[in-house]
Amino acid sequence: MLLNVVKGPTSFKTLNSVNGILYPTYQAACLALGLLEGDNHWSDTLTDARISSSTSKLRELFAIILVFCNVSNPSELWDKFQDHLMEDYVRDFQRHYPDADINAHLENFSNHALLALQDVLLSIGGNTLPYYGLPSPQAIDGIVENLNREYIEHTNFDPVELQHWINQN
Repeated sequence: MLLNVVKGPTSFKTLNSVNGILYPTYQAACLALGLLEGDNHWSDTLTDARISSSTSKLRELFAIILVFCNVSNPSELWDKFQDHLMEDYVRDFQRHYPDADINAHLENFSNHALLALQDVLLSIGGNTLPYYGLPSPQAIDGIVENLNREYIEHTNFDPVELQHWINQN
């Protein structure tokens, strides 16, 4: 795409340069030239949804956008909406521990939100968070919860027994 727009490039660096600014990737240079859509409309969508949707529905919308809408910078979108995507965990914590310091637990809330988001991503797209350039959630209480429970249920079978059943029927 850049080759069609940049006149007389003499090196790969000149392809990455837009108005004297050297961008780290070709994609960033394309965004600067306005050749690619940015994520402003996805940001606007999530901002509008925040007003009337629950936090779990906002996470579902975020997952749908990641899976089906070709977001150019998922980690930037996550950073912008992370606080809103973990609001329910913060609210529940405040309800149970009204005197506790919330800031000391922000990483835990973020991890819970990542786990919930990954569950949705696995159920609709079959991929984990790192596939979209987002951080992988950490194990909670020694249990790695990075697979969707429904996915585990549907894939928890003995292949030999299944093949035997297929051969009989």
